[in-house]
Amino acid sequence: CGVMMHETCSVVEGHLGTAVDNFETLANAIAGPAWRNVVVVLKNTCVLGCLLVYIQFFVANLVMLEQTAFVTRFFVVCPAFTALAMLRDLKQVAKLGPWGTVAVAG
Repeated sequence: CGVMMHETCSVVEGHLGTAVDNFETLANAIAGPAWRNVVVVLKNTCVLGCLLVYIQFFVANLVMLEQTAFVTRFFVVCPAFTALAMLRDLKQVAKLGPWGTVAVAG
């Protein structure tokens, strides 16, 4: 799949003469602005779905807190994900890398 996307981007870049560096630009170049909007909606829906499943797994595995799922979800997980959503780049999280390595090893 990745090889096909690379080849498609190369063909479109050769045809248009501009860089194609994301799915929206590729859809706009191939099929027009209507399909660009479709790609934006589908991509964001997929990301939100993955995020919701991850939150459910996160809540289910926080049994060490011995709280109800409601309390865990809205007073532990929701603030954590809200704080992570405010990050601009991963440089702010990179400082926590050694702690994560210790937590996984421990």
